[in-house]
Amino acid sequence: MQPTDVHVLPRDLGPLFAHRPLILGESEANYDLLLSKATKAVAPTDVVEDVWVKDIADLTWDAERGKRLKASLLMTARKKALDRLIAQTDGPHLQSAEPLTSAYTNAWLQGEPAAVETFNRLLAERGLDVNSVMALALSECLGDIERIDRMIASAEARRNRILLEIELRREVKARQQRSTEEVTTVSWRAGAGPNQW
Repeated sequence: MQPTDVHVLPRDLGPLFAHRPLILGESEANYDLLLSKATKAVAPTDVVEDVWVKDIADLTWDAERGKRLKASLLMTARKKALDRLIAQTDGPHLQSAEPLTSAYTNAWLQGEPAAVETFNRLLAERGLDVNSVMALALSECLGDIERIDRMIASAEARRNRILLEIELRREVKARQQRSTEEVTTVSWRAGAGPNQW
């Protein structure tokens, strides 16, 4: 999909919509789909709302990126924590019979039954469990997680404020329209014809 394919009428804002806030590995097609769905859902009525729809899509994209990055950060931290816990607690009597390769650790992270069983046993032999791994992982990246969470919350709050602003703006327009219609109706009833305006 090209940025100009995003359905925004009657205004031509192709150049505005051409910039996508993507980083390496993110999909233009997925972003364009999000922008298109946001445009369809909000159904902007003028250029101001068009700009807000773009902001909504960008902020939603930023929040979702933050969630993906946080999950990746935790996954990496879990792997490092597991490796550290096993290495730190290995004594002469607890040397691992199986070589704990990176591929094996990855298998544990992906939940493969044989790897999970092996690591659960190794952790239990050391008086540890999966919660020990997560506690160490979180302690090592908690500051980063908190910063990412604040970024996600900020993007979501800004997006929600824009949605509220659109709603409020539309309510004001609707009230103005009703007032105009009421004045017109009262004027016609009072005998003021179209030629008397």
